Amino acid sequence: MIVGHEITHAFDSVGRQYDDDGNLHQWWSDATDAEFSNRAECIRAQFSSFPVRGLTGSVLDLVNGNTTLGENIADSGGLKLAYTAYQVHMNTTRPDQRVEANFEHDKLFFVASAQNMCSKFSDAAMTQCLAADPHAPPYWRVNGAVMNNADFARTFQCAANTPMNPTSKCQVW
Repeated sequence: MIVGHEITHAFDSVGRQYDDDGNLHQWWSDATDAEFSNRAECIRAQFSSFPVRGLTGSVLDLVNGNTTLGENIADSGGLKLAYTAYQVHMNTTRPDQRVEANFEHDKLFFVASAQNMCSKFSDAAMTQCLAADPHAPPYWRVNGAVMNNADFARTFQCAANTPMNPTSKCQVW
């Protein structure tokens, strides 16, 4: 997922502004730029509504969807790219039939992709991250990406119009 995340940065809210020579240059058509802006706005608004909870469950603040936009686009796009690569791999090789914990292979993909985000912050550390980190808190990096991913909803059979399978999904790529 990390490789997909980094590739997606080339086409996020910042990377898209640079041409193939690395020069700051608007190289997208006006129509493509407008479509990207509409899709990115969906992610910005969605993340701006996510509450960040402290250790006791109290709301410390909301995610800053403006500050975290590029990373949120990369998290979502990276997950989609990684899942596509995973599907190609699974369709061209014989997967190991041993699967732990009664999870199917696709479920394990999503569990594994979230695993590197496991963390615990003090309220003070989380408040500092909210002020200075261009990434959303790990909880929302994972849940924000998967709630907008139709493959996740299908794999886990999430009921329609629930928090993990909203009817309206935000996707840039």
